[in-house]
Amino acid sequence: MSTLYIIRGLPGSGKSTLARKLVHQLCHFEADMFHMIHGLYQFNADRIKDAHEWCFQEILNTMKQNPGFYAAVSNTFTQAWEYEKYIEAAIANDFIPVVIECHGQFKNIHNVPDDVINRMRERWEPFDATQYQTPPEPSSN
Repeated sequence: MSTLYIIRGLPGSGKSTLARKLVHQLCHFEADMFHMIHGLYQFNADRIKDAHEWCFQEILNTMKQNPGFYAAVSNTFTQAWEYEKYIEAAIANDFIPVVIECHGQFKNIHNVPDDVINRMRERWEPFDATQYQTPPEPSSN
């Protein structure tokens, strides 16, 4: 069965490292990859929306072209609405969505300022798996 790992956590929590351990690099995407230009990270705040749309499209294409594979997306996903479309896309493409929260405290590789990380921490919503459970099939008695 195909699996989409949806890895969430604050900057420096270990999301990218975990994703690289779970899946082949060609099946792992994150919005930060959009900001890589000639091997250098060049963050552009004006393109955040574009980066997230690019990331979603890459995962969607990966799922459509690679049934039976494992894929991973790793972004901060501080709030449920940010990862819900990944769950829906996974289910629509016969992938099992698996949400993983990373809580490590490592050096964040993109030098995100502490005040920005603190704002992310303040708006963090814990994952609620019960809202994504499928109701049981009705019995045929």
